[in-house]
Amino acid sequence: MNFTELNTLPWTEWMQRAREGDTQATLRLCENAKPIIDQFCHVPYFICVLGTEETRSIAVLVLLEFFMNYRGQTPDNEMPKLLKHVVKCKLLHNTRWKQVRHRREQKESRNGGNGREATEIAFADVDERETQQAVRTTEPETAVLQAELSQMIEEAMQCLTEREQSVIRSVYFRQNSMTEVARETNSTPQAVWYLHNSALGKLRRRLKNRKEMLTDETA
Repeated sequence: MNFTELNTLPWTEWMQRAREGDTQATLRLCENAKPIIDQFCHVPYFICVLGTEETRSIAVLVLLEFFMNYRGQTPDNEMPKLLKHVVKCKLLHNTRWKQVRHRREQKESRNGGNGREATEIAFADVDERETQQAVRTTEPETAVLQAELSQMIEEAMQCLTEREQSVIRSVYFRQNSMTEVARETNSTPQAVWYLHNSALGKLRRRLKNRKEMLTDETA
C-alpha cells in the first residue's frame, strides 16, 4: 500500500470501533499504519540514536495510544499526516532525551570515582536554580493553582496499583520511554502500554470526580 491509499481509509470509524473493543478494527489500524512506522524506521537520525527495534516499538506504542484516546475531528484524508506528526514528535522527544542521558553518563565517567554523585549534585543544583527562577517569575495565584494541581494528581495516584504507579512515574516523571520501562520491569512494551493506558483511565476518572466535587462545593 502506498501513502496515497492511506488517505482513503476509514480511520475515524476504525478508531471508534477499536475504542469499543473491536479487536479486528485495532488490527486494521495497526496494519494500515505500518507504512508510516516503516518510514521512520529508515530515518538515519532515529536509527543512530535509538536503533531500529526501539524506533519501531516507540512508533507502535504511540500510535496504539493515539488510536485509543484520540477524540478529534480530523478528516480521514488528513489522518495519515497527523499520524506521521504524532510519531515524529514522540521519536524526537525520545532521541533528545536519550542524547541528554548519554551526555550525563559521559560527564559522570570523566568525573572519576565520585562522578555519579558529583553529576547528580550538579544537575540538582541546576534544577533548584531553575525552580527558584520559575517561582520568582510566576504570579502568586498561578503558583497556588500549580501546587493544588500537583496535590490533586498525587492524591489521584493513590487509586493506582503499585505497578501502575511505577509505570506512570517512570514515563511522566522520569521521562522514560515505554521500551525502557519494559526493560526495567522485565516486561514487554505491550504489557507496559496496557498498564499505562489503564492507569491513565483511572486518573482521568478520579480527577474528573474530584473536579465535579469541587464544582458542587463552590456552587
